[in-house]
Amino acid sequence: MSFLLDTNVLLRSAEPSHPMYEEAVNATNTLLGRGEELWLAPQNLIEFWNVYTRPVERNGLGHTVTEASTEVNRLKNFSLCCLISLRFMESGNVLSLLMLSWESTFTMLDLLLQCLCMV
Repeated sequence: MSFLLDTNVLLRSAEPSHPMYEEAVNATNTLLGRGEELWLAPQNLIEFWNVYTRPVERNGLGHTVTEASTEVNRLKNFSLCCLISLRFMESGNVLSLLMLSWESTFTMLDLLLQCLCMV
């Protein structure tokens, strides 16, 4: 069976001092031990980055960008593929994209970010 991991599970498993760290790691390891497929969506990584780098006083985990980058790369290696449909609006047009691998997903996301930065 396939499971889409929730961002909260990812955040708890990346923060050993969190009270739910063990539960998050154990749940993930149990599923992997049963041979289940664990999936991530780009949205998971966006949410993860947001909370992971947000200051503690603003309900974040207060990590650096370098630490976040390391964790996101670890998560990308953890889940080898993603299958997600992305939709975004630009000038009233909707563009739908189907991403089949992390490489294609992040190449496309990099292009999208570059386009948004030019606006």
